[in-house]
Order: sequence, then C-alpha cells, then structure tokens
Amino acid sequence: MPRRFRPTESIRVLESLGWRVVRQRGSHV
Repeated sequence: MPRRFRPTESIRVLESLGWRVVRQRGSHV
C-alpha cells in the first residue's frame, strides 16, 4: 500500500528545511 502523506507532515518537512537554510544564511552573514 502506498504511503499517504499528510498535509501537516509535508508542511513540517518544508519548515524544517526552511529553518536549516535560515540558520545557514544567518551563520554566514
């Protein structure tokens, strides 16, 4: 059975990735 991705889970993944980018940019700046 294919896994069904929940909208909340996808949003959490996007947020985690976004925070990583923000942290990297903040550290670089």
